[in-house]
Amino acid sequence: MRFSIVPSIVFWVGISVACAQGVANEPGNAVEQQAEPKIANPMGQPTHGWWSDRSAGWIGAIGGTTIGLLGGLIGTMAGFGKARRFVFALNACLVGFGAMSLLAGGLALVLGQPYAVYYPLLLVGVILTAVCAGTWPALRKGYELRELQKMAAMDARPGNPRPNEKP
Repeated sequence: MRFSIVPSIVFWVGISVACAQGVANEPGNAVEQQAEPKIANPMGQPTHGWWSDRSAGWIGAIGGTTIGLLGGLIGTMAGFGKARRFVFALNACLVGFGAMSLLAGGLALVLGQPYAVYYPLLLVGVILTAVCAGTWPALRKGYELRELQKMAAMDARPGNPRPNEKP
């Protein structure tokens, strides 16, 4: 029986969307939009955000699900010792995305963007750079150990003369 990852992805994206819809449409939790006065921050930028609170929820739901699935894919592939180049390329992309997110979050904080803008950017940036960059040595060592095990298994095959033995 072959396991396909597509049903899992569809399932988790559906759960994320359902949860986001349920929170947004729940009666009694409706947050009325209040008109905020346009007050300039110290740098003279308006206080309206790059995106709304609701959009931040969607970004967090879809982005968190996607990043979690990619992290699971990295862990699964590395655990089986498969697709070394793909795993390291994906891990490097996630570290790069985390670094860019950190920079964007820092910029949003300096520009006086609201909490719903800078917090998700900083959160994703810190998590991705810390986790993905932190697992890099373990991934490398795991692949090296698998390679050494393969080489030792090939050397131990019957019919393989030892280096000091004459055929």
